[in-house]
Amino acid sequence: MQRSGEWRALTWDDVNFEKGTIIVRHSLTHREIDGKLVTIDDEHLKADEAAREIEITEKAISILKELYLLNGQKHYVFNSSRDGQLPIAGNRLNENIKKYCKIVGIEPLSTHCQRRGAIQDAYTAGMPEDQIRATAGHSDSTMTRYYNRNNNSTLSKEMQTKIFG
Repeated sequence: MQRSGEWRALTWDDVNFEKGTIIVRHSLTHREIDGKLVTIDDEHLKADEAAREIEITEKAISILKELYLLNGQKHYVFNSSRDGQLPIAGNRLNENIKKYCKIVGIEPLSTHCQRRGAIQDAYTAGMPEDQIRATAGHSDSTMTRYYNRNNNSTLSKEMQTKIFG
């Protein structure tokens, strides 16, 4: 349920193999500085919430362990430089996801589609909304509900008239 910038900012210090968790502490964002668009590794998150610890599946742990063997000496989990000091670019992240999905024979989805799908699946599975909200990093449930396709009804004509006259 993480944002693309949160995945891209993930470092090996954020992965705890023993506990089976990752800690989302920061996010990559784009900012204009001196007329140039640059990527910044923020210490704060989009919703200005505290870092959050996310449990991950055994399969995810296995994949991360394999990735660590390949590039664990590098700073970022998903990196784009030989020395691992630069995070992977957003478009490269989605390109890699598409490539890996094709290899394993599943439909490739962008990071945002995966985020939306995970939130919808959590609702379908009966996960409490507060837990979904916290996991997704939303400051309140309004945005969390927006991602829930079963809750995305439009205002009725009667309600529109009541609100807007």
